[in-house]
Amino acid sequence: MDKITGVILSGGLAKRFQTKDKPWIDKAIIEIEGKPILIRLIEILEEITDEILIIVNNEERKQIYLELLKKFDIKLAKIYIDEKNNCNGALLGILTGMKQVKTNHCLVLPCDLPYIKVQTLKLLFEDLSKSGITLYAHTSGLIEPLPACLSVKHCLEVTKLICKLGKRRIDDIFRGYTELVLVVSWRVQSFDPEFKSFTNLNSPNDLKESKVPPVAVGTIANSYPFRTEEKINDYIDEINKNIDKFKPDNLEPLLKIISELIEKNLFYWVASLYEFLGRYKRKFFNKAAEYYLKESNFYYGKGMIFLARHAELDQKWCLKQ
Repeated sequence: MDKITGVILSGGLAKRFQTKDKPWIDKAIIEIEGKPILIRLIEILEEITDEILIIVNNEERKQIYLELLKKFDIKLAKIYIDEKNNCNGALLGILTGMKQVKTNHCLVLPCDLPYIKVQTLKLLFEDLSKSGITLYAHTSGLIEPLPACLSVKHCLEVTKLICKLGKRRIDDIFRGYTELVLVVSWRVQSFDPEFKSFTNLNSPNDLKESKVPPVAVGTIANSYPFRTEEKINDYIDEINKNIDKFKPDNLEPLLKIISELIEKNLFYWVASLYEFLGRYKRKFFNKAAEYYLKESNFYYGKGMIFLARHAELDQKWCLKQ
C-alpha cells in the first residue's frame, strides 16, 4: 500500500459545544480516559500513517498544541495554520493540509472523534485504487463526511477550484470530485458494536452518547464504487484557467464550458459555475437553481440522501438571491 499522511482538522470554533458566559473550550484538548482527544487521534494515526499534519486556524492554537505535543513526546506530527483563501472552515483546512502532503493519499479526520478505532480507519484504505475518495455511508443514504481518504493528485485541484468559487462545505468536494468509494458503516460492527467510531462531539452531551447509524431506509447495502456524475478531471484545468482570467464584461468563455458540462450531465459543476456568474448577472442564479435541482434528483434516485439534501440547500439559496 502507498504511504499515507494523516491530516487532523482542528481549526473550527466549536460554537455548538460552548456554554453561554463560560470560557471557550477547545474540543481537541478535552481529556477522554486521561488523554486529550488530539493526542488519542495522533497515537492512532501513528499506527497506520507515515506522517501526521495538524491544521489549525491561528498562531495561538498552534503554540498550545506544540506544548501538548512536547508534553506527550509526540515527534511525528507537524502543525500548519490555515492559508488565506476565499473559503473557510473545514474545507480550507483540507486544502491547507493537501498542499503540505507529500504522499499520494491523505486520511482526513476532524479533531472531535474521541472513540475512533484503528480498524475503522483501515477499512477506508481497502479500495483506494478504485477512486479518489473513500468514505463511510450508512444504509439510509447518509454519509459520514469525515474521516475520509483522499487522493491528493485528484482532489487537490478540485478543492482549489471549489474554493475559488466561494464554496464552504466539505460535501462540495464529494459532489465535485465525481468518483467515490462508499464503505458501508455496518462493517465496523464486528469490532465497534456500538458504532462509537462515528461519535462527533458537537455538544457536551455527545460525551455520554454514541451515534448509532440510521435505520436502513435507502439503497446503500454494500461497499462499492459510486460515480456521482461523468468524470470531471478532463475539465478541471480549463475551468481553473477561465476562472483565473475571468472578466465580468466577457462571459462567453465560461458559458462555452458550461455548455460542454451540460452535455456531460455534470450538474454540480454547471450549477456552481452559473452560481458564480450570478454574482455579476442575477438571472444566472435561477439557472444555478435549475441544475442543483437536477443534481439533487440524481442523488435521490441513487438513494444518496446526504448529497441530495445538500444539493437542495444550494438550490434554495440560489432561488433566494
